[in-house]
Amino acid sequence: MGSFLYSLLDKILGPLIYIPISFFPNSKDYIKKSYLSSPNNKKILVIKLYEMGSTILCAPSIQLLQNEYSKEQIYFLVFRKYKEILLTMDLIEGDNILEININNPLSFLISLIRVLITARKLKFSISICLEFSNYIGPILSFLIGAKVKAGFYNSSHKILGHKNGLYNLPYEMNNSIHVYDLFAEIFCKTFNINRLNLSFTKFKVHFSSHKLLSNQGAVFRKSHKITKEDKIILFNLNISDELPLRKWPKEYYLKLSKLLLGLDQSLVIVFVGLMKDSKALNDLLGNDLLNENLSNRCINYLGKTPTLLEFIRLIESSDFFLTTDSGPGHFASLTKTKTVVLFGPETPTIFGPLSDNITNIYLNLTCSPCFSLNNGRTSNCRNNICLKGITPNNIYEIIKEKIYA
Repeated sequence: MGSFLYSLLDKILGPLIYIPISFFPNSKDYIKKSYLSSPNNKKILVIKLYEMGSTILCAPSIQLLQNEYSKEQIYFLVFRKYKEILLTMDLIEGDNILEININNPLSFLISLIRVLITARKLKFSISICLEFSNYIGPILSFLIGAKVKAGFYNSSHKILGHKNGLYNLPYEMNNSIHVYDLFAEIFCKTFNINRLNLSFTKFKVHFSSHKLLSNQGAVFRKSHKITKEDKIILFNLNISDELPLRKWPKEYYLKLSKLLLGLDQSLVIVFVGLMKDSKALNDLLGNDLLNENLSNRCINYLGKTPTLLEFIRLIESSDFFLTTDSGPGHFASLTKTKTVVLFGPETPTIFGPLSDNITNIYLNLTCSPCFSLNNGRTSNCRNNICLKGITPNNIYEIIKEKIYA
């Protein structure tokens, strides 16, 4: 089914389910500080269905919550294809992850029923929904039936005057602050946690069960005859992004590659991304780079990092990483690799990765951002000048400054 079809179904079927169940009574008997702040015998469910970048941004809040509750008390509901980030960060116990399969409509329906049955049996005390503008988030919160249902509501949820949506502990969504701060606010207010104790810079990811992959960088260099003196520049080629407005023109990668490879004989460019983009990359780069005898320093590595952890380790072992606004920019925030993230229809003020090694590039045009938390990343724009205006020469100068600093 995929994320696009899921979003379409959510917009069409969501209101048809949402409206009738919004008339059911929603008890507020449990909204007491003493109940919310006491960890005794409570099970907590965090609902964040998709967007691995957002999962990374909510991770510090979950880790802080784990200071009050044991890991065994905290569960997470997610679409199966995004489950790996939780396991990679060692954030949630594997048995505590509830997953919905969205590969096709039948799998979606079967896995959804199983999740609801399992969740009802677990009898959650508190659920926190971190979804922004869809209907399935609050619908799932309601059907799962936790005593306390916390979540964001916005204009799309104020149907027929039901101001607070399906939550009995609603939080109005502030569209002007960073997503990380939104998550911090809902966790800290719900569980009466001191906000000063929460900091993304102090957030630590634990790869304790994956130490065998820590030498992946050395293995990669050896297998591709890249010396220790060579500098690896990683390009995340987002040709198949499900949101076309977030794409940087593919011709720009070609021009930038030529500029960089002509700068220094020790630079090696490695393209990463999805396997289905591999042919497009070869067609784009092949003849031009061969004509200039530069192709031996340009590696097509698309589809060759089968696990998320391997991808993060490859970023970690590189000297520089370039990506458009997407999950990999947030993956880079888990490393120390110098990274540039290109923003266009979204703004780094709301969605930007939070780490000192990240540089967010954003033109801040009058028409930007056209994607927001409220509109479900939809736009009437058909010409993303917000990204086309970021030229290869601009990025070339930034990379030169970063890698030779």
